[in-house]
Amino acid sequence: METLSIKQVASILNVSYGTVFNHRHKWGFYKIKGSRLWRIDKTDLDLLKNRSNNDRGLALSVGEEKLCRSEREETSITLTSIPLAVKELDGLLKRL
Repeated sequence: METLSIKQVASILNVSYGTVFNHRHKWGFYKIKGSRLWRIDKTDLDLLKNRSNNDRGLALSVGEEKLCRSEREETSITLTSIPLAVKELDGLLKRL
């Protein structure tokens, strides 16, 4: 099993050392007993990259049929209280 250091992960992900260091606990880095070095298994990093690669739910290629999450979800935009909205609008119009 191959392990990677923070510096190696920063190079692979093309981010700064500080970015990786700040996320080391969240991303699953660990210390080897008696060492000061943080490590992560390469397989864990690959899983992390695959999971976060498409966090917006967008299609990754032109032919891919996966839709954006907003296109899959049905939402309804309505006022929760029409009388309250009318009252607020009247108040704003009186100021003019």
